[in-house]
Amino acid sequence: MKRIACTLLVAGVCLSLSTPPILAQEGERVVHFTPEDLGTFPREDQQPRYPDHNASPVQFRSWLVDPDFPRGATSQTYLCDFTGDGQLEYMVGGSEGRFIFKRQNDGSWTRYQIRADRGPTDVGAVALDLTGDGLCDVITGTQWLRNPGFANGEFLSPNPQDEENGWQWEDFTIIEGPGGPHDQILADLTGDGRMEMLYYKDSGDGGLRWFEIPEDPTQEWTDHIISIPTTHTGLAPDGAGDIDGDGRIDVAIGYMWFQNLPRSGDAGPIQWVGHNLPAINSLPVGRLEGIPGMAGFVHGTQTIVADINDDGHNDIVVVDAEHVGGRVYWLENLGNDRDGDVRWNRHVVAGGALLKDAAGEWQYYGRVLGGIHGMCVGDFTGNGRLDIVTVEQDWDRARRPAPHDRPLGLLWENLATAFDGSIVFAEHVISDVNLGAGHEMVCTDLTGDGRLDIIGKPWSPGSNNALGGKNFILFIENLTQ
Repeated sequence: MKRIACTLLVAGVCLSLSTPPILAQEGERVVHFTPEDLGTFPREDQQPRYPDHNASPVQFRSWLVDPDFPRGATSQTYLCDFTGDGQLEYMVGGSEGRFIFKRQNDGSWTRYQIRADRGPTDVGAVALDLTGDGLCDVITGTQWLRNPGFANGEFLSPNPQDEENGWQWEDFTIIEGPGGPHDQILADLTGDGRMEMLYYKDSGDGGLRWFEIPEDPTQEWTDHIISIPTTHTGLAPDGAGDIDGDGRIDVAIGYMWFQNLPRSGDAGPIQWVGHNLPAINSLPVGRLEGIPGMAGFVHGTQTIVADINDDGHNDIVVVDAEHVGGRVYWLENLGNDRDGDVRWNRHVVAGGALLKDAAGEWQYYGRVLGGIHGMCVGDFTGNGRLDIVTVEQDWDRARRPAPHDRPLGLLWENLATAFDGSIVFAEHVISDVNLGAGHEMVCTDLTGDGRLDIIGKPWSPGSNNALGGKNFILFIENLTQ
């Protein structure tokens, strides 16, 4: 009897890729993929248990875009128009190079390799039109890459060195000194209509900084230090917004927020004042040892500033952690007190508590989530309210204990604001294919139907994932009516 290899194992069912992608040969920089349809979620047995009286009929379809993405630590995700056609493309990079994925009108995807190296970063990268030619360039740590343009279905390669060294977008150094950041985002901190770059590295040679981008980006950028915190936490995907209501953009990193105050004279454009945020529990700052499942870092790995309860004050949404035991919570902005300080109220959306038992050992109480290092906030259901979406990580150390170790995509639908300012959420399972594409995932309408979709990948693939430990790109299409 002939044995048939299992190409893809989803929900215990062995699937074969009926239309296999054209995989890259060594040195090839353009690869075309026909994505594999992995099914629609939630299933009947995954409907929200409570409250379900006014929950939306949520529906999402998982597509395996790239079933054999280059291995190694993978990060550097962003959405921008790199090809100049008015559509957003997905940028992702890591140990084996930097890539751009474009979704074609027929649903297929094309992968372009723009650099063979990782770049000077740990995780972060952003994209912005720095040269004014209408094309997004790439900022990776303290380096930026010039987009050479796009023609005849392929990015241009104007550099003579390309023939010898492979496809390399031209690189420029922003500033000498700081190492590779964990997070980068863009925001107009000075209020002049131009974007500045925020940079965060959890060590003394990095810290929380912002960079003024000169008119000529090939010149050295002006570097300003906000603070030198050394806690592994999150500035991305959008830890910037007006928190105190004065019209200026403030910054949040999970366990602290920094108030943007104008500074007069020649002392510089901004004075920053740091404020502590109410943490998810009373654990110390930094790494934790001796915890079940290696719960790891505290105070969050993803941060978004948004008015989630629609009361006119920007709140802060946080998810963590890099290891099993993730939590989702939001910090309600109660407005300023008489002294002008912002008051906060913490609300837990999901995730168990981490407490010491009678023997002094750390234990989880309540529901245990996998590690969460990706989050989006937006109206995914069309009800006009901001929802929260996360995907648990594929990484072995971030998976929940067996037999519930399959990483899930989860949508917490924002149903209503209660009388006390809290939010009533309904939980929906939006992906359950044993592929945890939850590291630095990004969300936008990639299909043009007006609904927010999700695209992501792991930091490092789990050894027991549906692809037998291979790396991948997963697209979660929003079909909610």
